[in-house]
Amino acid sequence: MRMSKTNHMEETKKNRKVSVIKYLGILMFASFLISACQPKTQGEVESSPTSITTPSPAEDTTLQMQHIVTLRNESDFLQSMIPHHQEAIDSSKIITSQPNIDPKLKTFAEQVIAVQTSEIAQMQTWLKEWYQQESSGTEYSPMMGDLSTLQGNELELAYIKGMIFHHQGAIEMAKQVQLLQPRLEVQELANGIIASQSKEVAQLEAWLKEKYVQDVSAMPMDQGDAAH
Repeated sequence: MRMSKTNHMEETKKNRKVSVIKYLGILMFASFLISACQPKTQGEVESSPTSITTPSPAEDTTLQMQHIVTLRNESDFLQSMIPHHQEAIDSSKIITSQPNIDPKLKTFAEQVIAVQTSEIAQMQTWLKEWYQQESSGTEYSPMMGDLSTLQGNELELAYIKGMIFHHQGAIEMAKQVQLLQPRLEVQELANGIIASQSKEVAQLEAWLKEKYVQDVSAMPMDQGDAAH
């Protein structure tokens, strides 16, 4: 009887400890949910910089395309999108400056330069007017690698594959900022980026399939290999 009573008391103590641990776990999880769901005020600026993580591109034509961006407010969006646009412009200028490039692709690149140059100027104006910042201070690692050493079909293919992933990154950022209740001007810019760049991705994928007989769905998501 004494042994049975002792076992019962020990079992009761164990059950109490388990209950306390479960209760503390529930409290911690609830606290996390409340913190995560706190609304942010329009245009709120946080001290930590935007997180943009990309692997370094290889020296050859294998490109590391993973691009993870975490936006917290419209300021993050503007500061991230400016260097992102600038990379698209710089890559497109390589296409327009090279001979023996498909005329359709050159026209595409010229449109990228014109549209995104205009959008950069607008975003820089907003940063200055709304946040007293002259330009984006966000550190940015290139998504598309160095295209300057490529020529002809090799350059076209690297540009097309790179721009597909690059546009998808811009579309994702635009969708994120829509959820953050930005100013109307930023909302309209995001809508335009989603609409126009989604169409451009479809066009690039069609060219990839028609000219190079490649399906973007079969490409590795973290890299694009230029054909030789």
